[in-house]
Amino acid sequence: MSTIELQDSVVNQILDNTSGSPYLLYFGSLSKLKGLEDIAAILYRILDENPNYHFVFVGKDIPINGASVVDLLKEKAGKHSGRVLWFNGMPHASLYPVIKGAELVVLPSRIDNFPNTCIEAMAFGKVVVGTYQTSFEQLITNDVSGLLCNHSSPDELFATVQKGINLTPEAKLEIGKAAMARIDTLKPELVVKQLVEYYQSVIKEFKG
Repeated sequence: MSTIELQDSVVNQILDNTSGSPYLLYFGSLSKLKGLEDIAAILYRILDENPNYHFVFVGKDIPINGASVVDLLKEKAGKHSGRVLWFNGMPHASLYPVIKGAELVVLPSRIDNFPNTCIEAMAFGKVVVGTYQTSFEQLITNDVSGLLCNHSSPDELFATVQKGINLTPEAKLEIGKAAMARIDTLKPELVVKQLVEYYQSVIKEFKG
């Protein structure tokens, strides 16, 4: 199967299962450290209060205490489990259109380090829900280029996801533009130039 066919097949699966309705997206390893227990804790409420939404998960299922995270998500979603979709990882050529199609990207890590998932989502102009004290705040300015809440706090996560869902299309567009602008500042040609200028200033100061 070609890359284009694979890409189309994944997107079509999502469209078929969601009937074209909006979806929230988590992508990355499905693990405790990435905040999947926190998503599980709010999954029923999110789907119950937003009956036209689905929640799509993409990534390897890393068991918590020997139990499948996917099973946990389905269990916690209760009667809404049919609106929880899981894909066990996919090449970036297939993942990128899935990110582009998401209404909101939810990444409530408990521990992280300059996450590529956040960078990729912001580069596509997506509104990302991230967490404080996990390096997301180095990428996201709250309410400007994304949304932030405290990690390991399901209640705060629920409120922040709801806030994101309830943003007007105009507000989502503005946050998306700010997100892309922030990621543009990380381009190698800019970062390397800044690093060289910094080293030059240090050398100049050292020489006195």
